[in-house]
This record gives sequence, structure tokens and C-alpha cells, in this order.
Amino acid sequence: MTPPDLMKRFTGTPFEITLGLSGRSIRVETNSQAVAEQLQRSLTPSASRTPDFVLRIVAEFDPDFNLEEDSIIHRLSHDGLSFISLGQKNFLACDQQAREAICFISQNLVTDEQRFHSYVVSALRSLFTESPGASL
Repeated sequence: MTPPDLMKRFTGTPFEITLGLSGRSIRVETNSQAVAEQLQRSLTPSASRTPDFVLRIVAEFDPDFNLEEDSIIHRLSHDGLSFISLGQKNFLACDQQAREAICFISQNLVTDEQRFHSYVVSALRSLFTESPGASL
């Protein structure tokens, strides 16, 4: 019997798009067509065939999601590793050396275009334009 994947490491991400973000080509892999569509509306397509980064975004249903209560943003960066939390259960992490990033967000945040842009796209811009000590 296979143990449950509580970290959702093996969640399928069948939707793939390549976008330009802060002068870099980012291949986005996601489990949500809505995420792909939101990003396509917010960012420009990349002409590059070879992405500079791979970003995996997993959108999850969260019945307890309330952005008003969870809107505290925290950011940590050290030695090429960055982490941004958007409330209690939404986060983005990036390894500049490995050129990989991961994001777990609530599906409720994805369906709110204004908040998706304000929180998620802003956090992505911050991750990919990072310099030491940069803030969101």
C-alpha cells in the first residue's frame, strides 16, 4: 500500500505555458486551467524555447480560505532561496540556483482575478526579480 502524498508532490500538472516575467522565460506547469488562463491574461508569452526557470503551481480547494483573515504576507530570502507566504496556506518558493520554483495556492484565490493579480502575480514578480534584501 502506497502512503498518502500529504505534501502533494506528485500532483499532476498537465497544463503548461511559457511566459515572460521580469526579463526571464518561465515555463509554468499547473494542475489548473484557470491558473494558466489567469497568468496568460496577466503576463506576456515568451518566445524562448528554453525556459530560464520552471515554475510548478498547484491550486487546491480550501473550504476554510478567507483572504481577509489570511492576508499577512511574509518573505524570507537567503543564499538564492526565497519563500513568500500569502496568508496561512498559500506560498511560493524559489531556488535561484536550481532555477525551479513551486507555488501552492487556494483555488478560491485563483477564481478572484483582482486578488490573483494583486497577490500571486505580484509575488511571482518579486521572486523572479529578486535581489538580496528585496521586499514584496
